[in-house]
Amino acid sequence: MIETALQYGDGGFTADDVLDRCEKKLAGLWAGFSEECATSDPPECVLVTEIVAKPRRTIARLWIAAGRNLGLWLPIGQPVLDRWALAEGATALELRGRPGWTRRAPGWRLDEVVMRRDLA
Repeated sequence: MIETALQYGDGGFTADDVLDRCEKKLAGLWAGFSEECATSDPPECVLVTEIVAKPRRTIARLWIAAGRNLGLWLPIGQPVLDRWALAEGATALELRGRPGWTRRAPGWRLDEVVMRRDLA
């Protein structure tokens, strides 16, 4: 699932890079399982989070989201993510993704647009 999500990114990370960051506690891996699904089965979705410390505030970033039924899982997992972010000292959650996320993330506002132009 992570490989699929990374195809939409800037090419800066592979799935192994992401898992390495998780193992080093630089990022967190979250998995969503349905009630019918045992935890040994593949999850329905995964989120990768990270804490971004800025000089004036700390942000909890939802860095990678992949899988099925993400539009259902995000609202269910929101209270858990909120508690985690607050415990980490964050004052906000940030979700970076494709424009379609604005339809799947009720209660979130579109705050900025990230534009990129590759050089060479």
